[in-house]
Amino acid sequence: MKRIVLWIGVGVTAAAIAALVALLLLTCVFGNHEFAPATCTEPETCTRCGERRGEPLGHIFTEATHQNAPTCIRCGYTEGEAVPADCAGLPLTYMEVGTPYPYTTASYEDHDVDVTGTAEILDHRVIAGDDVFPAREGYEWHVVTVRLVFSGEDAQKNGMQSAMTYGDYYTTDAEVGTTVDENGLRPFVAEFYGTRVQCWQKTCPDEEAGWYGHELRFTWKEGVLVPCGYDGTLLIFYHYRLARDADRLFPAADRVLDENALVFRFR
Repeated sequence: MKRIVLWIGVGVTAAAIAALVALLLLTCVFGNHEFAPATCTEPETCTRCGERRGEPLGHIFTEATHQNAPTCIRCGYTEGEAVPADCAGLPLTYMEVGTPYPYTTASYEDHDVDVTGTAEILDHRVIAGDDVFPAREGYEWHVVTVRLVFSGEDAQKNGMQSAMTYGDYYTTDAEVGTTVDENGLRPFVAEFYGTRVQCWQKTCPDEEAGWYGHELRFTWKEGVLVPCGYDGTLLIFYHYRLARDADRLFPAADRVLDENALVFRFR
């Protein structure tokens, strides 16, 4: 009889200890909560019982940029919209590689006389740099081959005067610099994630320039050095009279972007 009572007592004690351990590990009846840190939308929350303590942290949003909507710096949640690009919705003709587009500008001899030919982007490549286009850390070169062809009677009599500038898809009031450095680089400005950043442009010597049969033809390479991944740089062909009226070469894009401009977007 004593042995039976002893086994019962031991069994009861073991069961009580097991129950106590279970209460400690699986419940919070003794106030032994394990709180997960608060998030932007949830307060501290016990991982065992779900009890909550305190308040959510709340979102902290960045300013909207042309590339991103307002974004929480803690959790990455976005709210609202990105700032619309200046060029969004404008009736512009965007050039595709390998397609000639009608291009009207002034004749060389008389800027009040129009001549019409074609402008074409023959190719587009992205490189880190080479002997012609010097590399820069964090930047990449977009290099295109450009061809202008004129063959009409006015071009044959008076030649042609082309006009070209660079612009930014997101911020069209950014101007291109007027000076060229020892590497042939001309500065311009782009807006990247809310910050205006320095970029550079380079025009290479003509590969073709003159009359080829009945065609007045100009072929050359253009390059832009922009932050890696940037997609907003514009190469713009426009009527030369707009450059004359602006009283400068390479005017800001908002001075020359109209329904007659041809635009190639580097992306």
